[in-house]
Amino acid sequence: MKYIKYIIAFVIVIVAAFAIFKLTEVQRAENTFTSAMEALKEGDLVKVSGYVKGGEIADKEFAEKYKEEEALLKLLLSNMTYKVNYSEKVDSKTIKVNADVTAFNMQKIFADSLKEILALYLKNAFTFGENKLDENQLNIETMNIVMEKMKSDSAEMVTNTIDINVVKTNTGWKIDTVDSVKDAITGGLFSALKNLTQSLG
Repeated sequence: MKYIKYIIAFVIVIVAAFAIFKLTEVQRAENTFTSAMEALKEGDLVKVSGYVKGGEIADKEFAEKYKEEEALLKLLLSNMTYKVNYSEKVDSKTIKVNADVTAFNMQKIFADSLKEILALYLKNAFTFGENKLDENQLNIETMNIVMEKMKSDSAEMVTNTIDINVVKTNTGWKIDTVDSVKDAITGGLFSALKNLTQSLG
């Protein structure tokens, strides 16, 4: 009988050890997500890249085009909040983190800014000489208009509930930053910029 007790005790230890190992994986993946979000709130995109699969939170083309808009990103991300609802293991290499992310509603803010932005571009089209703005100056002025809307008391916030896959790589757990996740975290910034680009031709 005592051998049966030992066997049962051994099985219980094995099951408990397996449960702890499984929980540890989920915790590590969740910690990757929360660490990335905290780095985003600090505006440290270099640090964020260390938690992202592929090492880039945004592709090079986007980063190059909007590199002058660091102030807008800092304002956006510093006001972003999040709450992890739950995390669960999908398979041996994937943990799903479900979270609520609240940020400025950038699609509405850009829509509210569009009239002023179009007026800026129209005025510049009929301006000549040293007063004419180049593309870089236009981008800066455009972002200034948007930031004023973000700072206003009427600026709207939006909460998105998203599923984020955190995947196991050779260098640890990394966030799989698909476009839908990046858009949700930034309150629709990527979609808003795409729509703005289309509106301005």
